[in-house]
Amino acid sequence: MASRDAKVPVAKTRPLGDIISLALAGLRASLEPQVTRLREDAQRKLQEELRRIDGYYKSLIGDSLARAAGEPSDQRPIETEHARRRGEEERRHQVRAIVHPVQITECALLVQRAQWELVSRHGIRAPLLAQRWLNGTGDWTLACPQCSSTTIRWLSVCKSGHVACDTCALTCGVCSEDFCWDHGITACHVDGHPTCTEHARTCVSCQEPYCTAHEATCAEGEHLACSTCVVGCAICGREICNEHATLTAMSAPHGQRRLCAQCVTECEGGRTEHVGIDEVARCTTCAKSVCEHHRSTCAVDQTVHCSTHLRRTDGSRRLACEKHRDECAFDPGAIFATDEVGVCTSCGRRACNRHAHPCVEDGALHCGEHAVMLRYEPGKYICRSHGEICHVDHAAYRVGQTTDCPVCAKATCKAHLRACGWCGRMVCVTDLNAAHSRCSTCAQLRDVAQPPDSLVDAVASALGEHPTPKRWRAARDATHTVVELDLGWTRRVVLAVRHGDNVANAGRTHSAISSSRIKSVSS
Repeated sequence: MASRDAKVPVAKTRPLGDIISLALAGLRASLEPQVTRLREDAQRKLQEELRRIDGYYKSLIGDSLARAAGEPSDQRPIETEHARRRGEEERRHQVRAIVHPVQITECALLVQRAQWELVSRHGIRAPLLAQRWLNGTGDWTLACPQCSSTTIRWLSVCKSGHVACDTCALTCGVCSEDFCWDHGITACHVDGHPTCTEHARTCVSCQEPYCTAHEATCAEGEHLACSTCVVGCAICGREICNEHATLTAMSAPHGQRRLCAQCVTECEGGRTEHVGIDEVARCTTCAKSVCEHHRSTCAVDQTVHCSTHLRRTDGSRRLACEKHRDECAFDPGAIFATDEVGVCTSCGRRACNRHAHPCVEDGALHCGEHAVMLRYEPGKYICRSHGEICHVDHAAYRVGQTTDCPVCAKATCKAHLRACGWCGRMVCVTDLNAAHSRCSTCAQLRDVAQPPDSLVDAVASALGEHPTPKRWRAARDATHTVVELDLGWTRRVVLAVRHGDNVANAGRTHSAISSSRIKSVSS
């Protein structure tokens, strides 16, 4: 200990009341001349103001007496107001001295100081000072050099070389050495333990203080940060801090995740929405990334595309990419998928399913101009090369379901064939006179003077003899020559001979009482 002799005489103490009385007396003596001067100035100004007020109210009273013939009641309000104004001025010009508590700014006392040297368990030395006033009780005063606290339970030596009390001394959670407030942090934000300056850091990511025991290295830039901010990427596991990490939205396909720069990308369909690389696929057309929520597949080849390069077809409303879109020659401007459009076998034009149909005979596709729906078979179509069109109702029929009319040689369905009552042939309804039940050929029979030998032979073959008719009549149509023989007694024979043949293939006999088919003629 380095100090003076402890037996220094101590001055006697005086009561506090005596010290205050002495201080106030000295203050009063120093202020008395100034207060007297102010009081005299105030009294002079008061007399001047009172003379002005008295003259003013005196003139008011004189005017009031002149107007009211001197009635006493008219003067009372004026006299009352006059007295109030005089009192106000007297109070305003009073001089007062207000005494405030006095604070001693400078005091010279004899003080005794002592110094000790403290040594920590780690060998760090620090001085400790104490002092006492050589008056009054003379008690020693010991205060903490850091926080100036006098209520000290124990002292410790800071690792920086000075003393700290129990209030401002802390123990580092890393090195277990003592330090004061000025040389460390009060708490690491990870575990809450105090840390000295040597082991204290500030996180560059969250800007919070932390200790070296909770320090980690961010893989992006190889910088240090606290262990709370440095977390592994949800995909690759690389340790990254919050500053270099990207947090995906809750609406992402795999939910909210923390990803590094190498594992995060932007979905083009979600307006630059951040998603993981395991949540996206590349658009086949533009190669941009689209997540599972904003991508679709082409209905034709099932490849992934973004919404920009997919369109819905007008008919089936399927999604089709640019590569697999097509047009129908019969519906220009409409969008179809390539598997919804085919090539017409007849004309080579491309037609959609609504304007093209497969033929029921060979399955080949034909457009609406070359394929016709079968009568009595709804939904089934046939091409013109494998079907026939009835010229009466223009409906389509399979091969074998129509017959060429012998009169006009046009295809006719069975529903529109009728038997001619005169020649016996089956003809179309357009070439039959229903009122007379005769075909148009039989209605045009004309007399023949000299029939050809082929007709004579055909008649002889059909009748089994060479008749000697009274009259020959004949008419020619598209396929036959119709011959009518008048045998007398109202008997007539009508035969139909195909062109180029000498054999009749249809015939009937007629009399006044009956009409029958010739059995020897094969129809």
